[in-house]
Amino acid sequence: MELQIKPEGGFLLDPLKVQTRSKWFKDRVPAMWLPNKANSLKILRIVNINFGDLDQLQGALFMLRNSPDIEQLHLMNLLTTRHMHFDVTPASSYLEASNCLGQTLNQLKTIEITRVDGSRPVLLFIKLLLAHSPTLEKMSIQPNVTDVHERLNSKHVMQFPRASSKAELLYLNP
Repeated sequence: MELQIKPEGGFLLDPLKVQTRSKWFKDRVPAMWLPNKANSLKILRIVNINFGDLDQLQGALFMLRNSPDIEQLHLMNLLTTRHMHFDVTPASSYLEASNCLGQTLNQLKTIEITRVDGSRPVLLFIKLLLAHSPTLEKMSIQPNVTDVHERLNSKHVMQFPRASSKAELLYLNP
């Protein structure tokens, strides 16, 4: 796993750079990095995460919960779970629970999602972000071009309820 502190006030989290399994990520790494809330963190970039892996999903949600003042969230290369041979049912069930995030992202204004598939956990995560971001101004989504079987359905995403009436959703061509 790699955590890079960025000079512009953000950091990059990459679970693929972990040398051990993702359970290590969920149980130890977030507590070491963010034992307290990171109130000064404004930009969070999460790359190469498998939302079908419950441990990685819980780690990403931990980062969001402990970064209450983020203004920008960048998610890149949300891995195609069906190629990873994960049972996505636990992750989907977790995301459907009403308290899985447990807070509102009051400062989040911009969400950029690139190279994303249309798997159920990813759709539920996008729905969760829209429902918990009352000041959201813009969400852009660019699907993964290589996975036509699980391509993100823009029509479905556009119908998700939003906490922000000002939120603009942009669906970019792959």
